[in-house]
Amino acid sequence: MARELVRALGFAVAIMGLDWGPGAAAAREAGVQLVERRDHAGYLALLAGSQVVVGQSAGILAASELEALAIGVPLVMAAQHALYGAAPPPVLDDGGDVVAGVVAALADPAAFAAAQQGPAWVRAHHSAADQVDRLLEIYSGLI
Repeated sequence: MARELVRALGFAVAIMGLDWGPGAAAAREAGVQLVERRDHAGYLALLAGSQVVVGQSAGILAASELEALAIGVPLVMAAQHALYGAAPPPVLDDGGDVVAGVVAALADPAAFAAAQQGPAWVRAHHSAADQVDRLLEIYSGLI
């Protein structure tokens, strides 16, 4: 993915990532500018200062992806919509073209973020109250 992004975007934007995890060396080799890990506040500032955030390739939204959406930064990734039931996240469905999504988001990040409505989706589907209700529903089915 990193190599494809660098090929598609060239030097038009800085492609940055965290210097962390088993793929860091390959990302650096592909041309990604790696930044050191930071505390949570520093990480959120990094996300908030980004034009676009590319989510993980595992197909699920983890904490970082939810934080990017909640901040209102465009998030581009392919997620397994089937895992989310009637309210899939406002990202590409599994198999979607992430590189093309990043290029589209970079054309007008503010418009992309407005259309994505990330903060509203996170509030509606990942608030503490929402998660407690979901856990109660699951536990009720187990008893």
